[in-house]
Amino acid sequence: MHDRGDAEISAVALALLVTVLVSFGIVHQVNKARAARQIQIRKLQRLVAAESARTESAASEEYTSMLESHNFCAVCHTPTKTRCSRCKAVHYCSSTCQVQHWNQGHKLECKAPALTCSSVEASSCKAPAVTYSSVKASSFTDYKLDNGIMAPTRSSNGNVIKNCFNRGSMQESYNAVADTRHSSGIAKKCSAEFINKEDEQRTTQDEITRGPPDSGFTVEGKLLNPKKILFPYDDFVNLFSWDMLKPPCGLINCGNSCFANVVLQCLTYTRPLAAYLLVGSHRQQCQRNDWCFMCELEDHVRRVFNSEDAFSPISILSRLRHIGNHLGYGKQEDAHEFMRFAIDSMQSICLDEAGGEKAVDTRSQETTLIHYIFGGHLQSQVRCLQCHHESNRYENMMDLAVEIQGSVESLEGALAKFTAPECLDGDNKYKCDRCAAYVKAKKRLTVHEAPNVLTITLKRFQSGKFGKLNKRVTFPEVLDMSPYMSGKGDDSPLYRLYAVVVHVDMLNASFFGHYVCYVKDMDGVWYKIDDSKVKEVDLDKVMSQNAYMLLYSRTSPHPGPVAEYEAVTSSITRLGACAVENSSPGGKSHELVISRLRK
Repeated sequence: MHDRGDAEISAVALALLVTVLVSFGIVHQVNKARAARQIQIRKLQRLVAAESARTESAASEEYTSMLESHNFCAVCHTPTKTRCSRCKAVHYCSSTCQVQHWNQGHKLECKAPALTCSSVEASSCKAPAVTYSSVKASSFTDYKLDNGIMAPTRSSNGNVIKNCFNRGSMQESYNAVADTRHSSGIAKKCSAEFINKEDEQRTTQDEITRGPPDSGFTVEGKLLNPKKILFPYDDFVNLFSWDMLKPPCGLINCGNSCFANVVLQCLTYTRPLAAYLLVGSHRQQCQRNDWCFMCELEDHVRRVFNSEDAFSPISILSRLRHIGNHLGYGKQEDAHEFMRFAIDSMQSICLDEAGGEKAVDTRSQETTLIHYIFGGHLQSQVRCLQCHHESNRYENMMDLAVEIQGSVESLEGALAKFTAPECLDGDNKYKCDRCAAYVKAKKRLTVHEAPNVLTITLKRFQSGKFGKLNKRVTFPEVLDMSPYMSGKGDDSPLYRLYAVVVHVDMLNASFFGHYVCYVKDMDGVWYKIDDSKVKEVDLDKVMSQNAYMLLYSRTSPHPGPVAEYEAVTSSITRLGACAVENSSPGGKSHELVISRLRK
């Protein structure tokens, strides 16, 4: 009996020993795995810290170089970009310094610079006139690097193109822009003698026939014609047909700046806008003394097309509040919201060049380059079901934001839902002017004039922190907008996809995430751009994305506007007569200016 008890105790002790050893083994393995995870976490933290330090260093160097490139105030010698709007030769940091310098004698010295071109041949001028006819479709067939600057070499007919880009340094390009601005100033001065007298005699008659400026948008349900054309539509058509073959260049993330990076990439690959900025057209007529978004965007686009390495767009990111009041550097923002602010800012700059928004009637405000690119019209039609009277109202559009809730599974379905008729009944009855009563009616919102560049945003972000819709919504490469048109004022437009913006998130969160974009060059090659990383992808990869923003370009531009008054033609005719009469036998400078105005 005693031996049996000892055997049981030994078995229990052995079992306990085995249990202890197994427990120690498990604990050892757990501790080993935990130590390995901690080592991996520390390694990742070091990599993140190194990447953050590198990004911060690059952004600091970029910001420092931007400050060093500034000019200095003529009074207090503070770095500044603000300059005298007349002579462009002196700079000021504030209006106080400008007034002080003006009173000190600058008002006696401030003069618009004169032309420096004196040779017979236009090619001998320091700044050959840039014409939009030189940026027609397929005009650029080859590129080569000259002093680090990407420049087109020959056109389709073999002639060397000299007017689209200046080879050499960026400073030479800006000098050429300044010279052409001076030539346009002389042309205006030359035409003033012929225009002023006739305008004085015509003032009384104009007041009778034209009346006060009309701020309306429609008359009797029809769109008014603009009273004047701010940007020639033929020039826009040439820009729209321009070809650019340069692959995209990455942009460094300067801290939560991916939302701005993707929008800047999309704007850079918006063909007419890029062509306009690359030929330096904006700087020739920019009248802003303070910071100008289009001037910075022009520099940005030039740098993209002249660089192969990623760079930081700090010169734009540091001035986000000038684009949108509540935007802030380093904050997470919405890409669609930044796109809207950027387009509105460029439109405002174009109107400032025409005298300001208040100086231009509503319909003429739609004849700027920016509105030619992104602008269109929506039609809201209400049809009385009793007398069948139709009431049409029109509103301006710069993009479309469509709902994807419910059973919507495709972009076509979202557009069909956007343009679906709505029945007005019950407490929401329509008051018909013809019936003089509240009646049943049908209301439908359609696209009356489709824009040349159509930006469509899928409403993925809903209310709440976890309110993002990550559902799959298909979209076509070629979009036919005819089913969603009002059937008036525009032919059936076809669009081709050229850019896609994607928001990458975790757990369907709407309060944080990351933006990437896909853009297509003029050869039809697609690229994925993730901040500074750029790689070529196939079309199937693009079409499989959960898109947030889609950018389409029309296969051909829509018909241009027709001005109500044709005073521009007569003014150019008188200007041409003035230039011929006052030009010297051996000079061509005035003829260059006139040819530019007539094109």
